Amino acid sequence: RDDHWGEPIGSLAQVSSLTGAWLTGPHKCMHNEAGWRVNVPAVLAVNIVLIWHDFDAVRRPLGSLTDRNTVLSKTIKVLAALVGIAALLVVGVALMPARSIKLATDHVDGLVLVTAEGWLFSGEADLAYRGEDLGRMTWSVRPGAVLDFRLGTDWRVVHPNYTVSGTAAVGVGATELAATGIINALAVNRFLSQYHISLDGMFEVGGLRVRLDAAGVAAEGSLRWSGGRTVYRLAGETYDAQLPGMVGRLTSVAAEPRLEVVTADDSLPLLNVRLAADGWAHIGVTARLTSLAGNPWRDGDNGDAVVVTVSERLFEPDGADV
Repeated sequence: RDDHWGEPIGSLAQVSSLTGAWLTGPHKCMHNEAGWRVNVPAVLAVNIVLIWHDFDAVRRPLGSLTDRNTVLSKTIKVLAALVGIAALLVVGVALMPARSIKLATDHVDGLVLVTAEGWLFSGEADLAYRGEDLGRMTWSVRPGAVLDFRLGTDWRVVHPNYTVSGTAAVGVGATELAATGIINALAVNRFLSQYHISLDGMFEVGGLRVRLDAAGVAAEGSLRWSGGRTVYRLAGETYDAQLPGMVGRLTSVAAEPRLEVVTADDSLPLLNVRLAADGWAHIGVTARLTSLAGNPWRDGDNGDAVVVTVSERLFEPDGADV
């Protein structure tokens, strides 16, 4: 109490009462029904001291049945106190404000999180990457994943040009991501504009699953494009073509993600994409796609043959020399 501040607390039961007052009351300095003022670090410290005291008693040699019952009682109190401390820490983290997630996002160059609302375990915020609006993201931590020693969350990103949702999990030595969504070609054109390409239509992401661990990257899923008008520049000239619907199948070969794109109607090869471990993306274009785009490679060539290969480095792997 304020008039008895600094006096020792005599039993674990009193400490548990104080801890319960903190769990149901305001955050910093709290008061329980008896009027005790509670400081959270002090509660943790007192719990730890009492646990050690009781644990020391448990280690003493057993004598009579009464001694055994006493040891059992103290053991139960030790376990209960440990559970109480764990609950205190979990609830404390859960009640951290959503803006605390910036502690993680600040490590990603160019990624900005603003107008965060809610809590760390369930909140929402606006995302931007190097000045580009990524949309409004909401997330909710999945408690069940803790049983597998993983931190898992359900997430959703809403933008005028797309809606994508899925799950993410970080565990011991592995990171997993799953996603589905609908993306307007306008969102894709922001990336393609640097290559003087513009598309119409809609994209659908289905069953995307990516796992990153010591073995490399494992990926699977599908990407479907409705097809439509395509405008691009080549050798200083502008071309306007109507392309058919396409389907991309994502797989992994030797821990490298690969995307094989075919026509939606008859599964004829159009292009393939391979992302190497060194950060280079290699895109192979078939003769069939050059013909559909209005620039046939050669008359009589096998349409499945890759006639053009384009490579670009998308990222620098960790530890690589710049």
